[in-house]
Amino acid sequence: MVKSGGVAKFKQLLDRIDACEPCIPYFDEFDKFFIGEQSGEFLGVILTWLNEKTSQTLVFATANRLEKFPPELTRAGRFDRTFYVDFPSAAERKEILQLHCARFDDRYKTGDGALTPREWTSILERTEKCTGAELAQIAIEAATSVFYEISEGEPIQIALPDLLAARSRIHTLFGRNPEGVAAIENRAKAFAEPASSKLPHPFDLPEEDLYALIN
Repeated sequence: MVKSGGVAKFKQLLDRIDACEPCIPYFDEFDKFFIGEQSGEFLGVILTWLNEKTSQTLVFATANRLEKFPPELTRAGRFDRTFYVDFPSAAERKEILQLHCARFDDRYKTGDGALTPREWTSILERTEKCTGAELAQIAIEAATSVFYEISEGEPIQIALPDLLAARSRIHTLFGRNPEGVAAIENRAKAFAEPASSKLPHPFDLPEEDLYALIN
């Protein structure tokens, strides 16, 4: 939310961005700038800057509530491409888990790490709709639990039961508010491009035909 004096400070920030060219400015939770009494003034500042800037800048922004994002900002030459960052796919979840497990267990630094394909499938099924941050926390939780159970000097070795136990202790965003998250997903997917590849991968989970199950 833009607070008192925020618009003036933002103008100063844009001047600094222009002075630092070439650069890639990134605005996080950009939709929150358009809530409050100064939202109209702020919109005018950013529109003017986008239309008139001559600096070499490529501007990125993230938003959770697309309905708060003024449509004027989505015209050509402004924020004219919209990408939806979905929950990680099964293949992406494997990469994220393996990357963070490798911080504690060297076996995860090569190949498929310490798990068999069947074990990977088991944890990937349990982590569907988990964010990247939640997957990282699962690895940390698993490593921490192993650390307290081993003797001094022993290496940390993360096994499937450790990951499954850690997953059971993590309360996910989707688990807390599935309807709200699904609503955001549906709105975004209606007009946004996917941010990641949809190419098939051996660890992709099979899609179920819900209509066939009902029949």
